[in-house]
Amino acid sequence: MSALIVNKTKKKEDIILAALKVFEEKGLSNSTIKEIAETAGIGKGTIYEYFKDKNEIIHNSFFYFQKFFEMDMGKILLSNEKGSSKLKNLIRSIMSVLRSENNDYLDLMFDFWAEGIKGHEKGVMLTEMNKFYRSYRKLFEDVLREGIKDGSIRKNIDPFETSSIIIGTLDGVMVQWILDKEVIDLKKIEKNLINLILNGAGVSLIKKEESK
Repeated sequence: MSALIVNKTKKKEDIILAALKVFEEKGLSNSTIKEIAETAGIGKGTIYEYFKDKNEIIHNSFFYFQKFFEMDMGKILLSNEKGSSKLKNLIRSIMSVLRSENNDYLDLMFDFWAEGIKGHEKGVMLTEMNKFYRSYRKLFEDVLREGIKDGSIRKNIDPFETSSIIIGTLDGVMVQWILDKEVIDLKKIEKNLINLILNGAGVSLIKKEESK
């Protein structure tokens, strides 16, 4: 019985991974159940044993996508560094995703984002995107609060508002990069962005941070 459960769990994950691949190549709107089934190496009917429709696949794919994003960010939070260093490393980690050679997943994130804005499937994706951004903000809020507590970030900033501004800036960079990759130099932007945010947070060791 347990082997059957494991097999079903693995099969569902295989379908999600196949869906992510198809979504990366064709976008959410242009992808079909048939293409997902072909990529997964299964029949179209098998898909419906695990998901009622494409909307449910999109929903589960985003959840899977989000899980790995949070795992990477979580490693930074668990480090023994001061809050200011964690803040810098969070920004660097997110920017490294933008600069990576495999940027298809970034385009996919943009697709998920657009679906959320449209309120896909009676607000399901909108709800998921809200959860994602709440979790995303909390990462920065926790780091900012930690920095305030250890003295590496000034006390008179609001962690929630500051994290919202940081995320809004990162999202803005993402959109500009997707629209005009030839003009946007992400390496230069990363350095300037870190300087601006650390200066705004009142980090006194910014010169040392830059040299690392």
